[in-house]
Amino acid sequence: MQSVSKSRRHNLFGKQKAKISTSISQSKVWHSTINRLSCIIENS
Repeated sequence: MQSVSKSRRHNLFGKQKAKISTSISQSKVWHSTINRLSCIIENS
């Protein structure tokens, strides 16, 4: 019984971790897009 709750908690933690890593990669893409835009604006 205890092992079931443990694995469930681990599952929740894994989902949360995946969510966080996804948001981090999205923010990286967002930052690179902003950097590219600012470079274009500065050069024009």
